[in-house]
Amino acid sequence: MDCLLANIHNHIISYAMFFLTEQEEIKKEIDKSEVDCEKVKTTANDWREKANDIFMFARYAKEDFDSDDLGRKRAVIKRLGVNLKLSHRTIQFAPVKYLVPVAEKYPELKEQFELARTDSEQMKKGLKEGLIS
Repeated sequence: MDCLLANIHNHIISYAMFFLTEQEEIKKEIDKSEVDCEKVKTTANDWREKANDIFMFARYAKEDFDSDDLGRKRAVIKRLGVNLKLSHRTIQFAPVKYLVPVAEKYPELKEQFELARTDSEQMKKGLKEGLIS
């Protein structure tokens, strides 16, 4: 841009030419920004769909597995792992990569959960106090 301004001052190009050149550069930047914006929107929508799918699976997996429908049980097991093998009425499978850290941390997370729970005696006391006041 400095070069264009210098050319205007030296009367090499006109203001109209300067304006048209700047206008084209700005249009290119706008078009590029719109393409980048669409890419970001598409990526965000894809991640939102994946997260929703995983959340819905996590929400209903236990209910589906505990049901009497073998198809629903099979679907849960397939989502949890690969290389299914049935041996003596026991299903063996290799877990999906993203579930391994969860399985490894489960005992620690369970301890933290238990620490955060309210003691049943405290809950009863709180209810009684709430009724008295």
